[in-house]
Amino acid sequence: MSASTQNEVVATLLYLYRRVLGSDVGNLGGVIRARGGKHLPVVLTVEEVRAVLRYL
Repeated sequence: MSASTQNEVVATLLYLYRRVLGSDVGNLGGVIRARGGKHLPVVLTVEEVRAVLRYL
C-alpha cells in the first residue's frame, strides 16, 4: 500500500470519529504518517552509454 493511500486512510478514520461519530479521539499528534519511498534514478551502465554514443 502506498504512503499516500495509508495517509488517506488515517485522515478518513479521523474524520469519521471526529465529525460523524462525534467522538473525541484524544491527542493524535503522535500519529506517525507514512512517507513515500526514495526512488533512485535509472542510470545507464557504462556499456549502455558506449552503445548510445556509438550511434551518435
